[in-house]
Amino acid sequence: MSTRVDKRAAGFTVDGVLADVRSQDERALKLLGIDLDTIVSTIDSALGPFAASAKEVLKLSLEEAVERRDREIGVEHVLLGLVRGADPTFTELVQQHCSLQQLRSMVSLVRTS
Repeated sequence: MSTRVDKRAAGFTVDGVLADVRSQDERALKLLGIDLDTIVSTIDSALGPFAASAKEVLKLSLEEAVERRDREIGVEHVLLGLVRGADPTFTELVQQHCSLQQLRSMVSLVRTS
C-alpha cells in the first residue's frame, strides 16, 4: 500500500490553497477599505502598465504594510514583497543569507528606531 497521497483525491491542490489564501487576504483588505484592483488600476493610469511580476510585488508590499499596521508603503515593504516570492530568483538569493522572518524582524527594528 502506498503512503503517497494524491492531492486531487484529497480534495485540494497547492494552487487551490494559494488561491484561497489570496482570496482571504483580499477580503480582509476590503474590510479595511482597500481594494487591490482599484489600487492597481490607479497605478496603471498614473504610471502606465506594470509587468505582472511588478503588480505582484506591489500587492505583496501592500499586504506587508497592512499586516504590520503601517499607514504607508515604504521601501522595506517592497523588499518584503520581493522576498515573499514575487521574483523567485531574488527570493532564492536573499534566502541564502536570511529567512523571511529574520528580514521582517530587521525591518521592525529599522522602523522603530
